[in-house]
Parts: sequence; C-alpha cells; structure tokens
Amino acid sequence: MGETASVLEALAAASREIGVDPALVLHGGGNSSIKLSSSAGTTLWMKPSGYDMGEITSDDFVPLDAEAAAALIDYEDLTNDDLLPRLRNLITGPATADPSVETLVHALIPVEAILHSHADVLLALSDTPLTNEELAEIVGDRVAVMDYASSGLDLAQAVLDTWNSSAAGGKAIDAILVRKHGLFAFASNVQAALEAHQDVIYRAEEALKARGVESVKATALASAEHTAEYVPTLRSLLSAQAGRPVIVRSVAVDSGKATLFEALNELERGPATPDHVNWLGLRPFGGSTAEGHLQSHESFIESTETESDLPDVLSFPRVVRDEAAGFLATVGDDAAGAKQTAEILASNIFIADASQQLGGYEPAALGQSRWLAGWSAQQAKLGLRDAKPMTGQSVLVTGAASGIGKACVDVFLEAGASVVGWDLSETILEVSDAPNYTGVVVNVTHESAMETEIQRIIALHGGLDVVVVAAGIFPEAQLIGDLNIETWRRVLDVNVTSVARLFSLIQPLLAASPCDPQTIVIGSKNVAAPGPGAAAYSASKSALTQLSRVAAMEWAPLGIRVNVVHPNAVFDTALWTPELLEARAAHYGMTVAAYKTNNLLGREVTSRGVAELVMSLCGPGYQATTGAQIPIDGGNERTL
Repeated sequence: MGETASVLEALAAASREIGVDPALVLHGGGNSSIKLSSSAGTTLWMKPSGYDMGEITSDDFVPLDAEAAAALIDYEDLTNDDLLPRLRNLITGPATADPSVETLVHALIPVEAILHSHADVLLALSDTPLTNEELAEIVGDRVAVMDYASSGLDLAQAVLDTWNSSAAGGKAIDAILVRKHGLFAFASNVQAALEAHQDVIYRAEEALKARGVESVKATALASAEHTAEYVPTLRSLLSAQAGRPVIVRSVAVDSGKATLFEALNELERGPATPDHVNWLGLRPFGGSTAEGHLQSHESFIESTETESDLPDVLSFPRVVRDEAAGFLATVGDDAAGAKQTAEILASNIFIADASQQLGGYEPAALGQSRWLAGWSAQQAKLGLRDAKPMTGQSVLVTGAASGIGKACVDVFLEAGASVVGWDLSETILEVSDAPNYTGVVVNVTHESAMETEIQRIIALHGGLDVVVVAAGIFPEAQLIGDLNIETWRRVLDVNVTSVARLFSLIQPLLAASPCDPQTIVIGSKNVAAPGPGAAAYSASKSALTQLSRVAAMEWAPLGIRVNVVHPNAVFDTALWTPELLEARAAHYGMTVAAYKTNNLLGREVTSRGVAELVMSLCGPGYQATTGAQIPIDGGNERTL
C-alpha cells in the first residue's frame, strides 16, 4: 500500500469512527479531508457530498487542487451558486461524486487533516444564551468559538477570519466551534485530529453532566404499533402537496410524552442547525385533523413568504404532531427517509430540551434554514436521492419468503418502493437487508394477526398503494375419491378465505392512496386448465379469481385496480427440488432443461419474470386495466 493509500485509509477509518455515532453526525452530515503534498503540488482529498461518514471508504474521497480551491475565496465575483461548479473544475482525478459543500472551508484551514461533525452535545451548548467566552471556557483554550455563518462563502470567510484572528493573537488552536452548526477539528495527521475532536466532545459531555442536564434523548422515537385514524388521509394530502407520494412514519410517544412535546414546542423556533432543514423542514406542524396539519404549514409558510421560490424540501411538512392525541409522525420520500427524519428529530429533541435547561433554546434564524434549503449546492446534494418509479409508494407482498413472492419484493425494492413482506416462515425476516424492507411473520388465516399487521403498516408507511397476493399452498396430489376434507378446508382457507379477509382490511387504505392503487393476485394456470389430483388447489385458485373479479367491479368507483396473473411451470421455487425436477423430466422422457421450457415459446418461466410482469402492471401502460387475467406460461395449448 502506497503512502497516499495508507493515509486515505486512516482518514476513512477516522471518518467511520465519527460517522457510526448518531450523536455526532446523521445521514450524510459531517465531512473530512486530508491535504497531501508532492512535487506536483498539494491535493485536497475531500469527502464527497452527501456520503455517509459511517460507511465511507478510502476510494470515495474526491481529489482537488488544494491551492486553487483555497484561492476561490479571493474571487470578487464568486457567488454561492458558482461555488460547486468551480470546485468541480478543480477535481484532479477520478471522483465518485461532487466534493462536500464545505470543501472551501477545508481548503482554507492551513492544516493537513480536518474532521467535521454536528455533535448533539455541542449544539445543545451553542444553541443557548451562553456567550462565546463562556463556551470557550467549556471546550478548552485550544478551541476557537465563532458565531454562526451560512454554509458556503460566508462560512468559509468566517472560518478563515477566525483562524487568522487566533494566529494574530498568538493562540494555537486544534479546532473551531461554529455555533449552531458544528465542530471542525484539525491536526497535522488524522489520528491527532481525531483525538482533538474527541477531546472537545468529552469536555462538552462533562459540561452537560456538571450542569445537571437530563434530557429525553428520544429513544422514545421508535416506530409506533398503532396511529391516528386520519393518517392515511393525511398521507394522501401530504403527497398531493409534495406532488409525489410520500411515506408517513408514526412515532411512539408513550414514554416521556410531556417532555417530548415540550421539546417539540421549542423546535417551532427552527431546527438545531440549518443543516437539518432538509429532513425536518423549518419546524414541526400541529393539528387535530389531517387537514389541520396542512393548514398549519400553509399559514406558517405564508407568514414567512420571501421573494425566493419555496424549495421543494419545504413544500410540505416533514414533522407533524397532535399533542392531544399523542400523535407524532415524520415524513420522508421513502420508508428509510422517514426513519432518518425520525432519527434526526430525536437528535433535535435532545438538543432543544438540553438547551432549554441551560437557559433557553436559541437556534439559527429560520431565514438561515430557509436559505440553506434552497442553495443550489444543497439541492445537488439531495439529487443523490433521485426518485425511482415507485419511490414513495407503500407495497405489501404476502407469501414473500420465497418464490414469486420473494421475487416481487426484490423487484419492487429495486423500483424504489417501501415494501412490507408477510409470510408464515421466519425466513421472511431475512428476505432483504434493504432499508426500505420490513419482513413480518404472519399467519394469513388468523384474521386478528392480519388486522394487527395492517395497523402496523399504517404506522410504518402511512397507508398502502399496492398489494400483491402471493401467499398460497399446493397440497399433495389427491384424487377426488381420496380427498381429505381437512386438506380441502385448509387450502381454501389459505388461498381464498384469507384473501377475502385481507381485501376487507385493505379497501379503505387503497381508497385513500395518493397513487394508482391496485391489487395484483397470483392465480394459476389451473384456473383455466385444471389437472387431476389438484381439486382443492384448482378450486381455490378459481374461487380466488372470481373474488378478484368481483373486487375489480366493486372497487373501480374507488379508483382501485385489481388484476390476476396466471403463471405456470415456475420451477425456481422451494416446491421444486433438483430431485423432483429430474424425476418429472424423466417421467416425460425429457432433460431438465427441456422440461423447464416445455411450452409453445420454448421459454423458461421464472419467479423473476412473473414479478416483473406484476411490476409492469403498476406502470402507466396499465392505468386503464382492471379485472384482467394475464397468463405467463410461455404459451399453453390448453389455455389458448
């Protein structure tokens, strides 16, 4: 490993050490850099914009011409909107993304290694009436304390002035604390910079303890099991205001309720740092009805209207609350985003509560947060989360632990959906590690279990847009003369009756969907072409198809589409072991490959192929299609 590579690995390791601690940085916040000199000049290796410090690798850092970057501060005609394009022009090698929006700050501090965080404990201290001198006594004499300055050129110039002032006064410093923003710690090497960072954090923690600060660090912000009745309607209204579907995550507020809502009252002054505005918006918004939350937001925005256009991230509430009902929810572009908002809200609740105990919560002015939300560099940062076709949509897949159901989970996640998977098997918990996936063990024949889990989906996503019914069983072959009536009942209970129960539960949620709501049912070739020994299965799938046709008729006035997909000979499921495939192929005098493609087109039908057909039914090409029965079997003479 070369010298540059080893230094970058050390920088990545220090960045991850900071990044994995949610009390220091959250979800793309913070940054880090190192300056390395050679005969060709000095290279500034900068953390990319929006990258998670907790997951960064040595290959991710962006190389820039350090001297040219620092010189940008002297350009008289340079504007904040010019800054990112100018920095892009200074990249000297392969880059995975844009450099951090605070690259200019790192370029101007004349020290090699720099680590930057938005530590909760420092914000709790600096968002108060404490003077800079009082803060300096807390964080130590090797830390310079400065007032808040807006990110971009103002912050860069203010940090440079602070450095120069300290140098002129003969004061050696290891860090600069920017009030209402965060800490820049620096040294000649990465380890020393990390130790300087840790020292300031330790001093701040001790200061809070010494002052008896006790805060509801909202571990109380777990997801709720149940939520307000109006949440699906609220989600629909929020989505309309946002111009796209969003996810609403209800938060449990059972413990520390009074203190929690007191802290939320404080957050009406604004987020703990303007850097959090892209998740939290300008403030929490309250109401006692779905419409009330939006009216609260609209009234506030009108009262703070400026000449600049309202940034997209501020066009709808990100945090909503109803203290009387004990309701609190966060809003995101997807399930992961809504959870991130809840985590950043928890951080802000801690900060606001702690600051209040220290004399009062005094965040940056709301105008600063509003400006930052609209800054082009911030918008470019948010562009890393470009929407996919199903972003913001809530999807339920039953029978999702294997086969077609699991393939549907994969396809919908790839399309950006937030997916809940149900299955009787505990392997449902491990179907995907994607942040937008939740697996739940559910017996669909237990109506109370389905009722509970539907309520949990409302709490987790705010509603439902798409339901894929893939749960079903295929019993061992039995001729009618040998039919076991208990087996018959069990097959119908799983394959039909449970779906009828499910339909009654999901109807109001789909009716409130902000999208093109629909249910896609996995049927079978056996509906049109049953086989001997499959009486229970064939009858159940036929009944399921009829149920779906009736649902299509009843739900059409509500705008809900219902379609049935009839697969056949899907051999990549748990039902078909290699031994069974070989035996069946041998029975027909075929190879396994020939048996898999034994249809008119001579093409194999896979779980993935069925899932992609299901996904296509959610696209605009099928927006006027309901009550359809679509085969996916390679062509079968018995069903043509």
